[in-house]
Amino acid sequence: MTWKDVTTEKYIQIENIYNTENDIIDKTVAIISILFDIEYNSNMSLQDYYNYLNQITFLKEGIPTVDVKKQYGSYILDKNLSNISLTQFIDFKTYALQNDIIGCISVFLIPKGCKYLEGYNVEEIKDFIGKMNIIETISIYQFFFLYFKRYTVLSLLYIHLKTIQKQRKRKLKQIFKKLFIWKCKTL
Repeated sequence: MTWKDVTTEKYIQIENIYNTENDIIDKTVAIISILFDIEYNSNMSLQDYYNYLNQITFLKEGIPTVDVKKQYGSYILDKNLSNISLTQFIDFKTYALQNDIIGCISVFLIPKGCKYLEGYNVEEIKDFIGKMNIIETISIYQFFFLYFKRYTVLSLLYIHLKTIQKQRKRKLKQIFKKLFIWKCKTL
C-alpha cells in the first residue's frame, strides 16, 4: 500500500482519528480498519497487527505532490486564475478557514461547459473529490492555496502602500496649511 491507494475521504478519516485522545494502539487499529476496509477489531492477533503495520509504513512519509492536471474525469480545473469569480474566491477562503480540503477543491473543479454553481450538483463533485487519491487532492489544494497566499500578501502590501500615500498627503496638507497660516501672521 502507498499514498496512491489512499482516497481523500480515507485521509480525512485518518486525520480525524489521529487528532483524538485515544492511545496509539487504538488509533493504529482504527487507521488499519479504514485503510484496509475491515471492521475495527482491537482483538486482532498480534501477527495480523504487525502485518498491517508493515504495510502502512508509508504514512510516516509526507504526501508527495504531482503536477496539477487540467482535467479530472469529466471535470475541468481552470488553472487560469484570472477567470476566477469573487464568489469562488470567497468560497475558497471560507472552506480553507474550515480546513475543508474537499470544499476548497470543489470551488475550482467544474463540469465541462458549466460555470461556477450553475447547472450542476456540487455534492456530486465533492463525492468525486472524496474518491480521488490524496496525492492529486493535496497537489490541487497546494496549487490554489499558494496562489491565494501570494495574492493575499500582495493585496495587503497594496493596501499598506495606499495607506502610506494617504497619510503622506494628509501630512503635506497640514504642513502647507501651517506654512500658509505662518506666512499670513508674518504679513
